[in-house]
Amino acid sequence: MAFCFLTLAVIGVLSVTSSTSAGKVGECRTECIERNAYKVVRVHLKEIDVNVGLCRNVSEGAFVFAYTCDRRIGTWSHDPFAEDAIEFVGKPCPAVDMVDEELMADCPSGDNNSTVVVPETKFVDEKHSEPAVNADEFARRLARRR
Repeated sequence: MAFCFLTLAVIGVLSVTSSTSAGKVGECRTECIERNAYKVVRVHLKEIDVNVGLCRNVSEGAFVFAYTCDRRIGTWSHDPFAEDAIEFVGKPCPAVDMVDEELMADCPSGDNNSTVVVPETKFVDEKHSEPAVNADEFARRLARRR
């Protein structure tokens, strides 16, 4: 009987921690950029900044957009000049870890923390979309990576 109670207690603790398991480095919190809509798929820790790749699904795969956050203040911003600013991947993003809205309510205010943070994409046709950025610049960066 005690074993069953202990097992239920452990399961209860795990379920509570799994629903609030958003990552935090300094003041930078993943739930403040994912917003229950997107998924962080890449993280690079720098001395002052945290750089992440934020995944957004499109019809034939996903785009990963570069974002940066100052660890001291916790505000996220799109980094269009990063080497990996926009990257296309041929598979969908991982599932989003849902976080309580209450946890996102106290995200530091900044350029992108209170609204959808992923750059808009424009639809080319019903099966293809592309980021709303300069197409020549995007092609140049993509060719440089190959």
